Amino acid sequence: MPTGQHAFFRYPHCPHLELRVSTAVSDCYQLHSHAEFSFGLIDGGSAVCQVRGMHTALQPGMSIMIEPHVPHACNPIPGSAWAYRMLYVQSDWLAQQMAAPTVDELLFSQHCIHDRRSFQRLHRIMQRMSSAALALQTDEELLQWAAEHMHPTAPAPQPVPAALRQARDWIHAHATEAIRLQDLSQHCGLSGYQLIRQFKHTYGLPPHAYQLDLRIQTAQQLLKSGMELSQVALDLGFADQAHFQRHFRKRSATTPATYAAHSAA
Repeated sequence: MPTGQHAFFRYPHCPHLELRVSTAVSDCYQLHSHAEFSFGLIDGGSAVCQVRGMHTALQPGMSIMIEPHVPHACNPIPGSAWAYRMLYVQSDWLAQQMAAPTVDELLFSQHCIHDRRSFQRLHRIMQRMSSAALALQTDEELLQWAAEHMHPTAPAPQPVPAALRQARDWIHAHATEAIRLQDLSQHCGLSGYQLIRQFKHTYGLPPHAYQLDLRIQTAQQLLKSGMELSQVALDLGFADQAHFQRHFRKRSATTPATYAAHSAA
């Protein structure tokens, strides 16, 4: 059974940031992605991070950084609990501050590191974000921290075949609808099997899981705006509230109600 607790912190003076604090938790994630940049600190326990086909053992004192829309899962060792903090940074905001033409050009040299100085700096950033008086300092230090971990000569993003871009755009346009594989494959001109295999290779998730990720990311924004859980489930095309909560928990390791009940200054 899941243990521990999750808390979410959002502040009006830094709307581009959201902090998650999870303590003594055993909840597990399904492979998923975020629309934001994810910066994390491991505070206790042991876990394994799966990202870009690699598995890394996580220990206290380690830092994590994951780009937007990169499928990943960080889960505790079976039968144990762990503690961590995650800072989610709006991707468009960070790209603009970094003067990057696109978010895709901001890549990290590593996704998991064990560096005491890096850990302590991100820890201070997380502590300061609650203070409106320190908002400028928080942003300055966050940008410096992120820049130091960026790949110095990030390779140019590989061009995505037109058929897969069409499939992705179709899913975005019909994210709240029941999409049939036949319709999607006909739209992009690939067979069903070709579409599933190539889409997963390119975007890290098969089409159905990608669509569910989009729905959960949208749900988080709607919950933060104060929309009722039942209305969110209805608007996003879930069969019912239980169906919505089940998929939300698989990708967020917490319930929609807990996510909505955040703390703020």
